[in-house]
Amino acid sequence: MKYKLVILDVDGVLINSELNMKKSWNSTIDKYKIKNNFLEFKINVGLPFQKILDNLKIFKHKRNIEIFYKKQTIKNINYIKEYKGIKKIIQIFLKKKIKLSIVTSKDKLRTKKILKKLNINIKQIFSPRNIKQGKPNPYLINKCIKLNKVKNDETCYIGDTYFDYLAAKRAQIDFIFHAGGFGKKKKLYKLVYSNVNNLIKLLNL
Repeated sequence: MKYKLVILDVDGVLINSELNMKKSWNSTIDKYKIKNNFLEFKINVGLPFQKILDNLKIFKHKRNIEIFYKKQTIKNINYIKEYKGIKKIIQIFLKKKIKLSIVTSKDKLRTKKILKKLNINIKQIFSPRNIKQGKPNPYLINKCIKLNKVKNDETCYIGDTYFDYLAAKRAQIDFIFHAGGFGKKKKLYKLVYSNVNNLIKLLNL
């Protein structure tokens, strides 16, 4: 295991939140008469929410839509499940004194609520304060590396979308792709796992 710092995405890596997102987005569609279905929304998961709306060409009531959607995700929090074995591998990382951080496009408040509910104990969370700081911009990853005082070649980012891959590549760190998340597997992903046991073997833990 060459990594001293492992950075994790949330949706599609720590938690399976697809049903939560689907219900929340469908409620948002009904509320604001939005034409874009969940499949169109899902393609953009991993980006900051306002960027998702831009990509969907939704330009009216953007702030109100974001507020409403986020409230719905909290209302539907019981539909969020952790991936099997997540707590197991977190304990392995901690036992081996490997630093753990989160870099996510989800806001910090909701991230903390979800992790607390699922009893996932990772304290260091980096979320964008504006669109420019969000993935695929490497800003948050670079900030995380600097704060933890490790080298780039001692760090990896575990994600599940092409936006995660781009952020890791631009930060010049290794990227590990979770094939069970929101994104599709691509040939350019060199390190891939489908479940926690695969990840344990992949990292030689």
